[in-house]
Amino acid sequence: MERRAGLREEVIARLMTRHGLTAEEAGLAWERYLLSLRAKQRAREGAAADTEDN
Repeated sequence: MERRAGLREEVIARLMTRHGLTAEEAGLAWERYLLSLRAKQRAREGAAADTEDN
């Protein structure tokens, strides 16, 4: 968990410096990114389940 927190802080710092985002904006962008990854994973799992059913 500590590693994940460090990654989060690093990504937020990069978003702030490279794209001029505030800390709040960068945090929200990070959260949106994580949600999109989770949605893609669920979609993959759903597609795999559909394949298994056939």
